[in-house]
Amino acid sequence: MSRRTAVLLATIAGAALVVAAGAWSLRGEPPAPVESGPGAPAPSPTPKSPDLAERAPDPPATSRSEPGRVSARGRLVAGRGVDGSGVWCSLQSLGEPGQGFRAARRPSPPPQSFGDFTIHDLDPGRWLLDARARLSDGRIAAALREFEVGDEPADLGEIVLRVPVTLRARVVARDGTAVLDPGLHAMAGTRRHEGASGEDGWMRFPGLEPGAEIAVTSSLPDLSQEIRLPSEGGEEVRVELRWEEDGVRCRLRFVVDGAPAARWGEIFEGPTMDKGAWKRDGFLEHEMAPGEYLFGIWAEPTGKSGMRRVWARFTVPRQPAWQTDIACSEEEPK
Repeated sequence: MSRRTAVLLATIAGAALVVAAGAWSLRGEPPAPVESGPGAPAPSPTPKSPDLAERAPDPPATSRSEPGRVSARGRLVAGRGVDGSGVWCSLQSLGEPGQGFRAARRPSPPPQSFGDFTIHDLDPGRWLLDARARLSDGRIAAALREFEVGDEPADLGEIVLRVPVTLRARVVARDGTAVLDPGLHAMAGTRRHEGASGEDGWMRFPGLEPGAEIAVTSSLPDLSQEIRLPSEGGEEVRVELRWEEDGVRCRLRFVVDGAPAARWGEIFEGPTMDKGAWKRDGFLEHEMAPGEYLFGIWAEPTGKSGMRRVWARFTVPRQPAWQTDIACSEEEPK
C-alpha cells in the first residue's frame, strides 16, 4: 500500500465494545482487570477471524453511565445472499504519508448482529471501517467505508455487505500470447491486492467488494486498466491488459552449484505456467515479461543424495529472446 496503516480491531487505545439492544458501540474505556491464580474463572474462548492469524483474547465488555464522544454512526445491512447471522468489524487509522502508526493491533470483537451502531472516541482524521460476514459456502461478504472524524459525528449511512466479486486478470502480448507478469496487481483505492497465479497467465483476485473501482496494474510501464466491479456481487470478472510488444521468449537452463542436477522435481514456488513449459530436465521455455522472478524447485544436486529445495532469483531483460543458465542455491533468498 502507498500509505502506512494501523489496524485497530475491537479496541482503540483501550476502548471496549459495548452491545445493547442489537446495536454495538466502541467506547474509550480501559478493560476491566483480569483475575488470575488458583480458583480464577477460565477465560471464555475467543472467536477467530477467518483471514487473520491467532489473536489475543478479547477484553471483557464494560459499561458506564456517561458514554464517550460519538465519532461515527451508521447501520450494517445484509445484502442479497448474505444470511445476516453475524458480522465482525475492524477499523484502520489512515494516517497521512510519514505520519506513522497511530494505533496497535488489538483483539477483534465477537461476531455481532447487523443493525445500528455508534463508534466513540476516535482520534480526528481519516478512518476505514472494514465489515465482514462469513457465508455458508465459506466465502466472506465484506464492505469498506472510509470516513473523516471531525467536530461532528460522521454519518456512515447504510453499509451493505454483499457477496464478493472475483477478478481474473492477465497480460497479453501483441501476438496474443499470455505473458507471465509477477508484478500484476489490483488497486482498490489505496489498498493493494496481490493475486494467485493460474493457468494461461491468469492471476486470480478473490474477495473484492462489489461496486468497487479497481485499477488492474502491470509491472510493465504504462500498462493498466480501471474498471468498476458489478454492484450485486457473486460474479467473476476478467480483464486482459494488451501489451503492444512481444513477450521475452525465454529458454532457461537451471543449474545447482554450477552443474546440472542429477534429478529435477516440481516447481513449488513461482508463477503458474502453461503445461509443458517446465521440462523437468532443468529447462524452462515460456514467454515472460521483463522483470524479477523467484523460483523454488525440487532437485537432487549432483553428488548429493535425496531431493531438496533449491531457489533461484533472476531478472528477465527487455529483449526479444533470452537464453541463459540460471543458478540455483539451497539457501532461500531473503
